[in-house]
Amino acid sequence: MKPGQWLRAYVPALLVLVVADYLWLGTVMVDFYHQRMGDLLLPLPRLVPAVLFYLMYIAGVCWFVLRPALFLRSSLKQVALQAALFGVVAYGTYDLSNYATLRVWSLDLTLADMTWGGFISALAALAGFVAARRRPVR
Repeated sequence: MKPGQWLRAYVPALLVLVVADYLWLGTVMVDFYHQRMGDLLLPLPRLVPAVLFYLMYIAGVCWFVLRPALFLRSSLKQVALQAALFGVVAYGTYDLSNYATLRVWSLDLTLADMTWGGFISALAALAGFVAARRRPVR
């Protein structure tokens, strides 16, 4: 991936991830998480680690999914599948570790979060892939 193409992929993928995750965590699933984790949740997330997660995660999507997909001229379906797999593995690492070690971490929370990780990774990667394939405006 060329530097300009990297940026064209990274920015839309990051925006999709941040907006969708905000809606998911802040509105759709807020009660679900509070019921399962209660007092363990902070009133507001810590901003610096959250920003670092989003920046790093999309860098991973770009490197491990979009870079090879653009090189191989993959289809949208292939990109979505690869990104979903990446998301399930990445989120699964976190969720399954928590489920294995934390009393308050439930199976339904694990499965919901891993499913979300696959879905949001595919959505973000598709946004980045479509944007990166477009020719820059001159």
